[in-house]
Amino acid sequence: MGILGKIGRYAIKYGKKLYRGLTATDTIVLQKPNKLNSIWQSVKDAYNNSIFGPDLVVLKSSAKPNSEFILNGGKSLGVAKPVIKPINVIERQIPKAPKPFQIVENTELDNIIDKCIGRCANGSRLAAILSDCKPKIQLIEDKKVRAFIQNELLAISNEKSRWGSIGRAEKLERLVDSINQFNEHYSAFRWSKYAKEDSSITKLSKDLRKKGIDIADVMNKDKRLPEELLANHATIREDLANEARLFGIRKYMCEFPNSEMSNHLYNEYYLKLLPERMSLNPKAAREVVEELKALDKKYGVKVIIPSGEVKLKDFYESMDFIEQELEQWHKWSGGKAKFPPVLNFSGVSELCLYNRGFCEWGYNGAIRYPQMTKQRLERSLRHELTHANDLKHGNNIPEKYNLDEIFPQKVKTKANGEPVLDSKGVKVMELDYTKCKYVEDFKRIGITSESSIRYAHTNTKEFIAVASQGDLSKCTPEFKQVLIDFGMPEWRFNAYSAAA
Repeated sequence: MGILGKIGRYAIKYGKKLYRGLTATDTIVLQKPNKLNSIWQSVKDAYNNSIFGPDLVVLKSSAKPNSEFILNGGKSLGVAKPVIKPINVIERQIPKAPKPFQIVENTELDNIIDKCIGRCANGSRLAAILSDCKPKIQLIEDKKVRAFIQNELLAISNEKSRWGSIGRAEKLERLVDSINQFNEHYSAFRWSKYAKEDSSITKLSKDLRKKGIDIADVMNKDKRLPEELLANHATIREDLANEARLFGIRKYMCEFPNSEMSNHLYNEYYLKLLPERMSLNPKAAREVVEELKALDKKYGVKVIIPSGEVKLKDFYESMDFIEQELEQWHKWSGGKAKFPPVLNFSGVSELCLYNRGFCEWGYNGAIRYPQMTKQRLERSLRHELTHANDLKHGNNIPEKYNLDEIFPQKVKTKANGEPVLDSKGVKVMELDYTKCKYVEDFKRIGITSESSIRYAHTNTKEFIAVASQGDLSKCTPEFKQVLIDFGMPEWRFNAYSAAA
């Protein structure tokens, strides 16, 4: 037995073959080097999903024909050596996936689900998820989605890791719920469940509660809403109804960027919904959809536009600005820049009174905005893209920096000089702006507003994001190094090189 455990417990997918029961001394011979990326990604995915133990360190190799992947004592993978016959490797075919758009009958999916449940212990988490999914899956008619569901169910049934199978089942449940919610098969949106996952919904729910309104009541047309609320947000019911339909598929697109299913959801669900929800003539609506498709195809960025009436001038100005900015980042980084999988301009953000964009950290750097205007994007898109490309996110800052000196704090006081206390009686601290470091450096690069400089001194993440909005060619060598040490990619300064 090798470091990975018993025969039959672990597997690596290579092309159409599945290698099961690999031990620390096993070898896989590569006959087709162009498949290197496939096996590398499969191993990487397996490692991330905890199929392998923490002792396995995966390294990438530039393999040649007839070279090997060797599990060398569980410590390395991808070492090229002369051909050696594979040891203790069991091969078998992965179950064939249904052909694209092949109809997968309910009975066929039910049988696979029942098979999975039959292998579970009574009362297990996996059995509960699959039992709950079974009637929901029957509501889905999309042929491609049903084929995808079948593949996932087969993968779950063949999964040897308990946690791996539960994880896949939970993702499948989210997809099924998302599609059924979009198709309005559920009687009500589970705001309480998803509010925990979305800061906009959480904030909106709190704002409404202060007015004595439950967020679920807004969707009830029999409930009379306060005139003040309708005066400020006349389309609140429409915006929330739109959010309820889009919430799940938007989150899926964020979590699984540019995957086949994400692209399918964007093109066949969201973009097909747009024409009927926009106050535009058919030709203008088609042109808007084509513009959105083009940006997604070029940069993998899916734009969600505001619900209801679309101002074409704002739309095209915003799209032009977004494309120009992404093109610049792509050029500066030599193709390394990370772009947000979703740029979300949904109405819920505006309802929450957010006056700026913000990066959704848990979703691969997706960016949310309250309004789709060029003016708003000019002020903050570069800031948010810097967050998405932050190499450190506040971690691993060199010890030579005393952050207490860079971001000095003082006790917040009342007008009479007494300290402000929180609900637990603890003194409230605030930024001591007069002692902040690098204030003049920010002014030198064009960030002259005190409020912006104060915000930059919130933490290292905001420090580099605010600085990115300035003219970095005017940075002193010291300030440039600070920004790099705080997580700004060094290629960000290529914007000011002769080549740029």
